Amino acid sequence: MANDMRKEYKAMLEAPEILVMPGVFDGFSTAIVEKMGFKAGFVSGAGISESALGLADFGIMGLEDNLNRARALVNISGIPLQADADTGYGNAVNVYHTIRAFEKAGLVGAMIEDQVWPKRCGHMKGKDVIHFEEAVSKIKAAADARVDSDFVIIVPDRYFRGAWSRRCDRAAECFRGSRGRPDFRRRASVRRRYYQGRREHLEAALRQYGIRPPDTVHDSLNLYQTVGGDWRRGGDLS
Repeated sequence: MANDMRKEYKAMLEAPEILVMPGVFDGFSTAIVEKMGFKAGFVSGAGISESALGLADFGIMGLEDNLNRARALVNISGIPLQADADTGYGNAVNVYHTIRAFEKAGLVGAMIEDQVWPKRCGHMKGKDVIHFEEAVSKIKAAADARVDSDFVIIVPDRYFRGAWSRRCDRAAECFRGSRGRPDFRRRASVRRRYYQGRREHLEAALRQYGIRPPDTVHDSLNLYQTVGGDWRRGGDLS
């Protein structure tokens, strides 16, 4: 069954439509996402850390905490669930065994970040990335760990603070290491269409709080980064 879900999930990712994957972190949230008709869910590492440990997502949660909850959610879910594998909980060797564990647990894929450990959730300040060579070695290890070739490895690029061309170079090398093929043009086009379609709603929401609407996607991300520290506990978590 897991193999079929992985093929289904991979087809969703490759489709031209944007795939909306709400975050899930317990049985109740997973049931709601499935009941509301979403096609897939993302097992939120931050959600698990906050709901199970009562702590913000700044590197306290370990592999077993994450894996045990993710496995339990897979067992009750009828839709594909992707894991949040943080940084893989160590070096390339740890990443290898982390991916093996999530695949064996029935997840359809896993996201691996190239942050320095202890990592921080995306809305927090104070993030940094590991050296390029180490990042590539960890992605290679993740790809080599897969038994099912349809198990998806997701590598976010949002933490690398550099020019777009350097982001592409960094990501492309990771994709080559994982024997994948990036398609930056299609992804950028999808992002542009999404932001253009949501712009009016975004502007209206921001103006309610006296915030000038951003002019570009880059400005939008900077705005999210700036206000995100106040989102969880009423203060900056940097």
